[in-house]
Amino acid sequence: MQQTVDRTRETLASAFDALAHNARRQQHLYSVTIAVLIAIVLFSGLLLAGLATEQHLDYRSSDVSRYASSVSQLLHNESSFLRRTVLSIRYNLDAPAPEPSRDAAFGAFRRTGTASLHVDAVRKDYHLLATEATRQGWGAGLPAQFVRLRQIALAAVATQQAFDLDHGAYAVALDEDSAVVISQPEAGARASLALDPTLIPRLRTWLTQALLERSGHTVPARDQQVWLGPLRHPVDDAPVMVLAGAAYAGDTPTMLVATCVPLQAFPAELQRADDPALLALLNPAGEIIDV
Repeated sequence: MQQTVDRTRETLASAFDALAHNARRQQHLYSVTIAVLIAIVLFSGLLLAGLATEQHLDYRSSDVSRYASSVSQLLHNESSFLRRTVLSIRYNLDAPAPEPSRDAAFGAFRRTGTASLHVDAVRKDYHLLATEATRQGWGAGLPAQFVRLRQIALAAVATQQAFDLDHGAYAVALDEDSAVVISQPEAGARASLALDPTLIPRLRTWLTQALLERSGHTVPARDQQVWLGPLRHPVDDAPVMVLAGAAYAGDTPTMLVATCVPLQAFPAELQRADDPALLALLNPAGEIIDV
């Protein structure tokens, strides 16, 4: 009888040990399974986060590419405008002297050295300037010089319109005190910008000093274009970027030509996304020009 009880006790003990062992093994399996599931969930989350980050970076990259394309197109238009204006100046300098002008603005130009006109078709103003000494030096050729300056101005205005450019531009003589100034009237303005011949030496000095600091020369070489800035505009003190070149008669530079692009024109050309990132305009040295 005692032997039966002992065997029963041993059998029960063995069964409980087996059950405990199975329970521990199942618990271990459950723990491993849970750990694997957690690892899968974490990996899936990281993978989805990585894919979302890559998609966002691709989206931003496409934005940057589009921005770069827009700015590149603007720079190309500015360069084309400057090149065509230089060619127009070269043509008008080489062309035969036109007939004396009977334009009503000629009388004001002869008396004051200033003629300001508005072109309704393109909503732009152009100003012809010449100092008293320069007008006296022209003598009987004053009407022809007036017409030449007007032709240069009209050609530049037409070229700006062709490239959809709406900012200021200048052509300043190097061997005399005469200049052409193109301006964009402010919205709602009834009168054109008041300018006078005293602006001519200021413009010339402003450009030559900036060119000297940027390139080491006061006048660009033939067919060379130089970006300058940011600079403060000599008329309204607004921050601008300037693309400068020079027109030549033979080997002699005769006029400095410059187009002045307001800093805000660069971001204004961009088609921004609904959730735009921070954009910064940098110079070649990596310094921030505008944000």
